Amino acid sequence: MVGEFEPAEPGRCQEVRCPCHARTLKLDISVRFKSRQSAKAKAKAKAKAKAKAEAEMRIGELARRTGVSERSLRYHEIQGLLSADRTPGGHRDYPEAAVDRVVRIQELFAAGLHSSRIAQLLPCMRDADGGPSAIATPRLVEDLTAERARIDHMIADLVRSRDTLDEVIEAARER
Repeated sequence: MVGEFEPAEPGRCQEVRCPCHARTLKLDISVRFKSRQSAKAKAKAKAKAKAKAEAEMRIGELARRTGVSERSLRYHEIQGLLSADRTPGGHRDYPEAAVDRVVRIQELFAAGLHSSRIAQLLPCMRDADGGPSAIATPRLVEDLTAERARIDHMIADLVRSRDTLDEVIEAARER
């Protein structure tokens, strides 16, 4: 638009005559400019938030990366097997190391250990490779040996059960 006009008061319309089109226009314009400093501060805060978001993950991301349900992850937290920071909004934020921790927990569950036993053993184990941590004691070896003996006993019981089933199956085939 060609022509000059005085800026309107905020919240008020101003009529301006357009010399090119011989019309009167109503303008309601309020423009606010942000200083460069606040834009820089915003960009810095945004970059910081992005870096934090990349360094930590929410429960859904941890569940996706480990193949463990969100409900199981919450259970692990209740049992003291896993910990998470909280955002100001109350969401769980897990560090990258939580992936290894969850994998280790799942391996111990698969080995037949229950959550209270896992809670006793985890502080003595490294998450990344399952080896003993710096605070591991000789008691760890005793506990793990006892768990192995328990599992061996369970395997022997299962083998006996399978042998019994094989005998019943064979007897049924002969009839």
